[in-house]
Amino acid sequence: MTPDLSDEAPILAQLRELGLDVEHIHDLYQKRYDYRTAIPLLVSWIPRVRERAVKEMLVRAVSVPWARGIAGPALIEAFETPDPDTPFGLGWAIGNAIDVVADPSLLDEMIRLGRDRRAGRDREMIVMGLGRIRRPEAVAALIELVDDPEVAGHAVAALAKLQPPEARAALQRFVDDERGWVKLAARRAIAGIDRKLAKIRST
Repeated sequence: MTPDLSDEAPILAQLRELGLDVEHIHDLYQKRYDYRTAIPLLVSWIPRVRERAVKEMLVRAVSVPWARGIAGPALIEAFETPDPDTPFGLGWAIGNAIDVVADPSLLDEMIRLGRDRRAGRDREMIVMGLGRIRRPEAVAALIELVDDPEVAGHAVAALAKLQPPEARAALQRFVDDERGWVKLAARRAIAGIDRKLAKIRST
């Protein structure tokens, strides 16, 4: 069934006022436009749109590094208040966008959402995004989340970015994980931790 894109019309009109003459919102990222000036506009529409296909295009359009510092609060709100009629997949896309724009200002909210098991696997990329934030609170939350089977692999991958020595014992449990990507992340993290510890001992 062809999705109803009537919600898209006013957004496209405003994009044209900014000099972005596109047929659909997804043209912005699929055709690699430079649409930095449109980020505030796109963010402002996220809570106002109900049509799933249009909301997902908006979310994907702000899943870019230059939306950092702008899109985070709207994405957090969208993740927490999904439309009950929204099919599976949009929540994960919003979580992925939060990962892309993650910064310390979102840390408390990301930890809270990452711990909320009601969101299931939609939390995966929010948990991954904690690996972008080098704060003790992020490390503590990730060590806790390796015990959550729905997001454990992503918690391990996030810890592989941070390589905190205090996570070594938690990571050791995953060095022979049946999921190859998790096993590699755990081994890479432990190797990095061991190098850090060896350097400390040698000084």
